[in-house]
Amino acid sequence: MHQTNPIYASYPWYSHPAERYPVTDNPQDVKLMQLSAKNFLVPVQELHQLLHHIANNPQFAKDLKTAASLSQEDKVKSMIQSTGIQTPIKISFSPEGITVMFQPANTAACFAIRLSLCW
Repeated sequence: MHQTNPIYASYPWYSHPAERYPVTDNPQDVKLMQLSAKNFLVPVQELHQLLHHIANNPQFAKDLKTAASLSQEDKVKSMIQSTGIQTPIKISFSPEGITVMFQPANTAACFAIRLSLCW
């Protein structure tokens, strides 16, 4: 019987990689792991760009927070993408902060990056 980890149950958009893809029982088969690692490199660079932009551009950070406080999801996403992000993302925000979920463009890759920042 499959049980869902209660930590992830509260995040319906998050799928644990072991639940998304079959795990090989061959310890020599590292193809999926290598594919995932290779596809992880670009989003990591994009994440760095986004953080650098927020950290070093007070007006951008203020505009991002303001748009989120007005529930302007399209504007928030557009602002985030304007920093050079091309990886598919999902965003959510609340009075406490913002969460950006980076997902692989290549659906065969198995990873996710979740960035959460408090306001």
